[in-house]
Parts: sequence; C-alpha cells; structure tokens
Amino acid sequence: SGVYAHAEGNNTIASGVYAHAEGGGTIASGVYAHAEGSGTTASGNYSHASGQYTIANRKSQTVVGEYNDESLTGALFVVGNGTGEESKSNAFYVKNDGSVYASGAYYSASDKRKKDIIGNIDLEKAYSLLETCQTVTYTWKDDESKKQQVGVIAQEIEQFFPEIVNEDEHGMLSVDYSRLT
Repeated sequence: SGVYAHAEGNNTIASGVYAHAEGGGTIASGVYAHAEGSGTTASGNYSHASGQYTIANRKSQTVVGEYNDESLTGALFVVGNGTGEESKSNAFYVKNDGSVYASGAYYSASDKRKKDIIGNIDLEKAYSLLETCQTVTYTWKDDESKKQQVGVIAQEIEQFFPEIVNEDEHGMLSVDYSRLT
C-alpha cells in the first residue's frame, strides 16, 4: 500500500514509501524500510529487519538474527539471539556513538597450529614499556558527554610494539588493547 512499495510472500505488508517486505508475515512500514524473513518488522525510516521475529524500530537501524530486544535505545546495528516472545535478547549491538556491546566473551584466534612462531617477546622490552608508557585518564575531544576514559597513548605503545598499533587513512592511531595485555 505504500507509494513505490513492494511486498512479496505470504502475509507481507509494505506500507512505507519505497518500502520492501518479503517472506512470511513481514511488515515494512518505515520510509525506505526493508523487512525480510519470518515475522520481521522494519518500522523505522531507512531501517532493515532480517531473520525471524526481529524488529528494527529506529531510524537507520539494522537488526538481524531472531527475537531481538527492541526496547534497546540508540542502537544502529543489533544481532538478536532470543528464543521466543518471552525471551527476547541481543547478543551484540553497536550504538550510535560507536560503542560496541556483546553479551558473550570475545575470543581471538590463538591456536599454535595456525602460527609460524618467530620468537618470544623480550621481557626487558615489556618491562620497559610498563615503566615508560603513560596510563592516562582522558575524555574524547568530540564527545559532548565528556565521559572519562582510561587508556594508553598509541604513539608511546608504538615505540615498543608497533604490531598492536594501527594507523587509519587519516593518520590517526589506535591500539589493540586485547593484544596489549
């Protein structure tokens, strides 16, 4: 029923302008919204819901998986991992400010069988890092909330372990804190 909308499948509704709904029981009511799968709803403008019973109800939000907790505010990307209407939950999400949240543990590949060992880390080098590099509290210059953070200075870490420092296309440095430990 939406202008330039497209609905395909069983009990699908595309009521938003340029909306697209496909699958079974999907609803795309937001402008340029896209709902696909089974029982998904994309009601936020420019939103995308995919999977089983996922709900993308905020502008530009993408939700995948199943039975996500749609009461979450400020999330741009969500992976739902609920098991039913009474047990909605989110395994992973990224908020508008770039914060990343996960309900499970984070693992980095580390199996010896996948590594060509070059050598051991020089403990003197590691001790020098601890003695020399600053641990600081700070706020991000572009963060209006001025929430206090804790960390290190990438330029100082790079002198000891350049392998865990990355430079982006603008010359800004970042530290892989998980490998720093």
